Amino acid sequence: MPIVEDSKAGHLLKLVRLQAVTRKGAKKAAQGENPLVDKTAPGLLDQILQSQGTDPLCTRLKKELCTSQNGHLSQKGHVNQGASREGYTLNQQGLLCYKGRAVVPAQKALIQELLYLYHDDQFAGHWGINKTKELLERKFYWPGMDVDIREYITTCSVCQNIAIPRHKPYGKLEPLPVPLGPWQEVSLDFITQLPKSYIGTAEYDAILVVVDRYTKMAKFIPTTTNIAAPEFAALFHENIELKYSSLKGIVSDQDTRITSKFWAKVYTYSLIKQRLSTTFHL
Repeated sequence: MPIVEDSKAGHLLKLVRLQAVTRKGAKKAAQGENPLVDKTAPGLLDQILQSQGTDPLCTRLKKELCTSQNGHLSQKGHVNQGASREGYTLNQQGLLCYKGRAVVPAQKALIQELLYLYHDDQFAGHWGINKTKELLERKFYWPGMDVDIREYITTCSVCQNIAIPRHKPYGKLEPLPVPLGPWQEVSLDFITQLPKSYIGTAEYDAILVVVDRYTKMAKFIPTTTNIAAPEFAALFHENIELKYSSLKGIVSDQDTRITSKFWAKVYTYSLIKQRLSTTFHL
């Protein structure tokens, strides 16, 4: 199957082919880099400069800066460009910078090493997202660095294990009250998406299961998957309330048919206590 270079898969394969910096090489180049020092380690700058020579984005930006009609050398040795590439400059060594910060090419090993140094290293101390971003932005820039920083920190195992919860304490679990007699409180749930079956000419593909919480007696009522709240209320009234008694409480999951405004009024007028279980539990 031919690979289309403009497709997403082709773009990803192209990025993989361009990964020339190994993890060992990135680690060696970053030796001596200190997040708390304003000066970047010489070996790291050399590695960034070398990698910029093979990065498509960096080479294109350098070419545009050098050939721009509006480009000229400033007194500090920077090449200033027009509004189309505002913020990008070339220093005297030919290093591409963005607003005075070194542009890191799309080399995953190099980016991962910088994230490690500025977050996991003993000089960094596992700062949060904003602090880590502020430290990196002092000296470096690469497209999409906000997303990379957030993803790296939110998946850091150390941070996740020692993170202090900032929310209010969760409420305590309370057991359901024990019914005083049969058919005072029930639990109900739907079994849906069943094979179609027929009673006479009526078609059914779901079952409404109602269990008396006192005697554990169960009722299986045929119904349909797409039954609406009013029809569900009529079905429940006909098969349960008219045959047994008016209920005092119903335990159910958070099905939209049960949490609807219609059923809220049914609960209010019938004096039934609604007891919703947590998600995926009953």
